[in-house]
Amino acid sequence: MSISHRISIRWLPSPASEPHSVLVLTSPARRYVDIRLTLSPSGELEGLYWGFAGQSFYPTPNSGRWEHFIDSRSDEPGSDEGSLEVLENGDVLEKGKMVDFEEPDKGEKEYEEVWRDEVLEKDERVAIVMETEGGRVVRVGGWVQGVLKDKEGFNAERWKDGKRIWGMGKELASDEIWEKEKELVVGDEVEKRGLVWRVVERAVW
Repeated sequence: MSISHRISIRWLPSPASEPHSVLVLTSPARRYVDIRLTLSPSGELEGLYWGFAGQSFYPTPNSGRWEHFIDSRSDEPGSDEGSLEVLENGDVLEKGKMVDFEEPDKGEKEYEEVWRDEVLEKDERVAIVMETEGGRVVRVGGWVQGVLKDKEGFNAERWKDGKRIWGMGKELASDEIWEKEKELVVGDEVEKRGLVWRVVERAVW
């Protein structure tokens, strides 16, 4: 379970920077939603750069693999993987190869990403995952993120402390996962704008 903010990305040999707001919410069963938003010069959230959801795996303590089941950039999602190193300050350095969408013709490039996890207070330790065909919403602590890919396009949203702070396309089930936190159990179904969302995971610790 984690709330992971990306601190920087570096496309070797260029210096590190952070042009996006990148947040990954991962449930105890390692179901995740990863939303990457472009930042304006003043730091405001703008359009979607990349959004995807899937399952994470850690074959060893120093390596990770992230399967994509839903992906804003592909109708045939794959996976990405990298090596992991915990830095002295507790941040995690991820290294690997992937396509830089700013220069897609160059194929995969070496990258380095630095990630930092939020520390949850005791009263924030809740995780809920809801799914529908082509969609997933994940809540961890005070954050909720959701993605949905359907015949009309890609939809995504990000919530913080009960408020929708960014969204594109249809409203998903983020309000339901927030407002009905205490009553939702695995197997419950909620209808939202013609879609049925099912609770597939819930954890409180």
